[in-house]
Amino acid sequence: MSTLKYPALIYPEEGKTNPALNPDNYPSWKAPTNWKKSASEVVAVTPEVAKKMLEHANPQNASRTKLRWSDELVARMDAGSWSLMDTIEFDEHGVLVNGHHRLLAASKSHAVVLFRVVYGANPENYFKYDDNYKRSAGNVISIHFGIDKNEASAIAAATTFIYLYMEGSSLESREFINKEIRLKIALANATQLTNIDKVCINELVNNPEIVTNLRSIRSIAQAAKMKKLPVSETVLLALYTLGSTVNKLKTRDFIHGVITGDMLGANDPRLVYRNWLYANADVKGQKHVYTSLKVEKGLSALRSFLDGSEISKLRISRSVPRLSHEHDQYFKELARANAEAKVAALQAEIAKTKAAGVAA
Repeated sequence: MSTLKYPALIYPEEGKTNPALNPDNYPSWKAPTNWKKSASEVVAVTPEVAKKMLEHANPQNASRTKLRWSDELVARMDAGSWSLMDTIEFDEHGVLVNGHHRLLAASKSHAVVLFRVVYGANPENYFKYDDNYKRSAGNVISIHFGIDKNEASAIAAATTFIYLYMEGSSLESREFINKEIRLKIALANATQLTNIDKVCINELVNNPEIVTNLRSIRSIAQAAKMKKLPVSETVLLALYTLGSTVNKLKTRDFIHGVITGDMLGANDPRLVYRNWLYANADVKGQKHVYTSLKVEKGLSALRSFLDGSEISKLRISRSVPRLSHEHDQYFKELARANAEAKVAALQAEIAKTKAAGVAA
């Protein structure tokens, strides 16, 4: 059995089956003795090495680092999903001119990753900083499905709440959700949402369910000649997609009622929710209600509607409202499994610490 060079670090998953992507097969980065010499190489970069590379950072570029973007890369590296990808560039003066976000992420990660490093770049290529455009989650979804960017942006935003619901997390969570996960959610149908990891982002999907849901929302609003929705498409799309895991037809009736208000009795959950939305509408500069709360109240109303219950007001929930008895049971089991996993991880860490003490 071979010994890993970096046993304490996370390796790229692809490197386990492809030697060309295994960091053990490449040298660790060392600063060249001649920065002006045009050259390139593939090197293994650990968090410590990344910090050394960042000592050469272009101050103008480093000052505009976007932490949210670097955090996304950290998540990818720690998940083992980053192998050999983008190029790190140094100019002829030894200044890092391309790769600040990637190296910052590598320095904050718990991973060893591969980078192709280029030396001797012309500094005139980078006047103060490069204008490299980073694709948003909406751009990725738009390109993958070949849909309008306006549709893709609404879908990307809705995946936040779909993911947090399905993961059992609080809707107010600041948990980072990378583009790959958002794309998997967009690809999934209602029966796949409970197991996003198994959704293949490479499969051909001509008419993803979430796209159909968004167009249905817009069609309802257009038919009703609604100039403005009671709540954003993000909220309605998240509710529509999640409700479809229980009953798609009834969920569509719920969305239709919330949008139009047509033929709704006083204690109809759709009207109660609709009235709550108008009573809590944002007023620029004066009032703002978090989108997460609008989703939470929508889930509560949708659960009542799916159960066939009348309500007079929306209940206050200490946890994320679930949409069916089956969901209640599923998320209880999920919470239990997560708690057990945390305990097991803590016990393993304690055992590792004790073993290291004995060895010393």
